[in-house]
Amino acid sequence: MATTDDTVRRRDAVRTRQALLSSARELFGAKGYAGTTLRQIGERAGVDPALVARYFGSKTAIYIASIEADGPTADAATTQVFAQGIVDRLIERITRVGASPLLQAVVLPTSDDEVRDAARRIINERTITPLLQETEPSSLDRPRLRAEIAAAALTGIVLARSAGLFETLAAADHDDVVELTLRTIRPILEA
Repeated sequence: MATTDDTVRRRDAVRTRQALLSSARELFGAKGYAGTTLRQIGERAGVDPALVARYFGSKTAIYIASIEADGPTADAATTQVFAQGIVDRLIERITRVGASPLLQAVVLPTSDDEVRDAARRIINERTITPLLQETEPSSLDRPRLRAEIAAAALTGIVLARSAGLFETLAAADHDDVVELTLRTIRPILEA
C-alpha cells in the first residue's frame, strides 16, 4: 500500500506536469515555438524550469504534448468536421485566445522534423481523415486535395480574424463569420 507521502508526491507530480503543459500551451500559442523558452515555461508554471526536462524531456517533446492536448476538432455530438457548432467554437476560441500551438505548427515553418511530423499526424487524424470518411460516399474527384484545401481555408479565416489585419473580418458579427465561412468551405467538399 502506498504511503501518504507517495500519494501526495504523485498528486504534486500530476499537478506540476499539468501546470507545465498549460503554461507551454499558453506561451507557444502567444509566442510560437521559436519564441518560447523552457525557462519561460517553468517560470509561468511557477516551478523550476529544469522540471520541464524531467517531465517532458525536451522543448520539442513539450511542444508536441501541447499540440496533442489541443483536443480533437470534432466532438461526440457529431462526426462532421465542418459542422456549424464545431466551426462556431473554433472561430470563437481562436478569436478569444489566439492561435493554438497546433494551428501555429500548421502555418509557421519549423526546422524541427518531429514537430512538423506530429502536427501533420494530428491534423490528419482530427481533420483530413474524418473529412475523407465523410465525403467518401460522394465520389469526389481529388478528395484529399479538397479536404486539405478546406482545412487550409478554415485555418486562414480563423487566423486572419484573430490577427485583426482585415478590419471588416475582425469586427464582423461572430454568427456572420461562421455562416460565411461554412458557405465558403462546404462547396469545396461537394461534388
